[in-house]
Amino acid sequence: PFEAEFRGSLKLAAHPSFCLHIQVFCLHIRFCLPRLLFSPLVISPLPPLPMQTILNALPNLLLGAVVTLQLTAITVLLGMIFGSLIGIARISVSTPLRIASRTYIDFFRGTPLLVQIFMIYFGLPALLKGIGLNFSLNQWAAAVIALTLNSAAYIAEIVRGAIQSIEMGQREAVRVARFGGSANHAIRDFSTGVSPYDSAFGQ
Repeated sequence: PFEAEFRGSLKLAAHPSFCLHIQVFCLHIRFCLPRLLFSPLVISPLPPLPMQTILNALPNLLLGAVVTLQLTAITVLLGMIFGSLIGIARISVSTPLRIASRTYIDFFRGTPLLVQIFMIYFGLPALLKGIGLNFSLNQWAAAVIALTLNSAAYIAEIVRGAIQSIEMGQREAVRVARFGGSANHAIRDFSTGVSPYDSAFGQ
């Protein structure tokens, strides 16, 4: 079979039309390739945007800037509140709470923000309607929820890193200061290990 295929290939190569196609292809390579490789790349500039077009779009641009500032203020405030709580839960002594907060942070930090907005605006109502609940979100509410959840995940990691970066000596100083500088109370607190400060730090 291999010899028959080889002979068929030789017949095809000897065919005049095949040879003509090969010659034309070689000519294209010979004359067009140097022009593509060595000719300067010419990019025509875009035509200037008329000033009247900019003036007509200016009200919409200003409205978009106002909406952006409003969304930023609301989502940063809510994100700081929820992010601080999630960051404290991230270093909690409760294992289910720590795992749940870690899952939340990994999900919202590991997926694109645009995907999260689509999931909340399109996916959440469709999911609830699938189980028989009539639910819908407007664009503003979906944007606030998505941006708040996303920013809370990043702020939670900032809070967790800030708390865990405190040195042990500073923690012990806080425990001593909490008992008014009483060394006996501090030593008893160290021995029992029931300090709420330790609980907050996951000790």
